[in-house]
Amino acid sequence: MPAKVQIKDIVQDMQRVYQEIQRVPTTTDYDLHGQYTSVTVRKNFHSWNNALFQCGINPIQPEHKWTDQELQNELERVTKITGHVPSWTDLKKHSKISVDTLNRRIGFSYRKTPDISLFDISRVNPEHGAMVAGLVTGEGSFTIRNEGSLTFSVGLRADDQCVLEFIRDTMQLPVKIHFFKNTKRREAGQQVGDEARLHIANKIVLKNYVIPFFDRFSLLGRKALDYAIFKEATLFLCQRDENGRFHSRHSQAEKEQINKFHTALQALRFDPSKCIIDQQITAT
Repeated sequence: MPAKVQIKDIVQDMQRVYQEIQRVPTTTDYDLHGQYTSVTVRKNFHSWNNALFQCGINPIQPEHKWTDQELQNELERVTKITGHVPSWTDLKKHSKISVDTLNRRIGFSYRKTPDISLFDISRVNPEHGAMVAGLVTGEGSFTIRNEGSLTFSVGLRADDQCVLEFIRDTMQLPVKIHFFKNTKRREAGQQVGDEARLHIANKIVLKNYVIPFFDRFSLLGRKALDYAIFKEATLFLCQRDENGRFHSRHSQAEKEQINKFHTALQALRFDPSKCIIDQQITAT
């Protein structure tokens, strides 16, 4: 059984780390430079701030304000260390900047965000684009949920995988096709096959791939009205992120606007009237 860590040893080590990095250490700093772990420190002092006080370190000291360039440089440094785009665990282990700070300032969408410069709508074969618009008119769906999540999806039988691949490749979508087994439904006596689905929920992909595509290759019927509302919601939420509110809680005004988009899309299930759409998606 390992010997119990002495309080005086933790204090000495915390002070050493403080002198080494020349700023108030965060839990990430200590996990990176300390002899023990931040969990051990918290267990012995009941909280991180209390540990800092007991070590003679004032946690209220002004914190260093990381610039966007410093955040980007740190991500690139950790990427070189790991040899791949760093995961949350990689950042926790190697980053000099708190993972919470990275998440709050730039989010972890950078790990999933494609290179949008690769998409060129002008290179899409017009005949193939029209075919995709027709397929999505029949089998596609646009979803807006009250919490602000967006989804564009196309679902088909699993043995129609080639059709989904055609849609994905024509739209140049940087996503995988997902497969779902309907074993339980078959066991319940239903005559159903397995399903395949093209599913996009990444707002950056929706804004830079899906919207330009259907702006050029128009959908028909009610699906065109679905898309009009979906486009407004996507641009609204992307603009919110670009204004620095990424991962911030929705304000009351934002919640009301998102609910209008959601309600308008739901209303089309019963009354596909243009006047209803105009009333619902008008910004407050």
